[in-house]
Amino acid sequence: MEKKNYELPPLSLLGGNKLDNYAVSDEEIADNKEKLLSLFRSYGIDVNNIEVSNGPSVSAYSIALKKRIKKSDYEKISKEVLMSYGYRIQKTDDGCLIEIPNRTPTIVSLKSVLESNVFRSCNAELPVALGVNTSGTVKVTDLTQMPHLLIGGATGQGKTDFLNAMVMS
Repeated sequence: MEKKNYELPPLSLLGGNKLDNYAVSDEEIADNKEKLLSLFRSYGIDVNNIEVSNGPSVSAYSIALKKRIKKSDYEKISKEVLMSYGYRIQKTDDGCLIEIPNRTPTIVSLKSVLESNVFRSCNAELPVALGVNTSGTVKVTDLTQMPHLLIGGATGQGKTDFLNAMVMS
């Protein structure tokens, strides 16, 4: 079946914000860095550097440690971070990555994802705009590569919004 002179509706029909304006203040970043530094100091672990990557609702703090830590120390820190702060932590080669929710999450509009270079330049047969990940990168997938698709989640978590976005993209 061939497409005959079909034009997609213009994106101007959708409202929305730009992708770059994630509202994370310098003060919030400095506070989070200080909390993380004091946590590692309390375990006697020296931090070499902390790099921050802001996303729409979560900021990722990549922590480079001066020396490797024991697995048992890492597990203690992981438990304390999760129990005390509710942050997610992942071990990396030279340290760890801790994801901290932003005080003010930014709404990512479908229009901003559909206007992105990532979506426009993807060569998928049936592209689906998934949104933006925690580091602020637009995520797109090809529906034809999925033999099955299960959309699950609790009430009010956006299943219907995702289905609408999938149809629109």
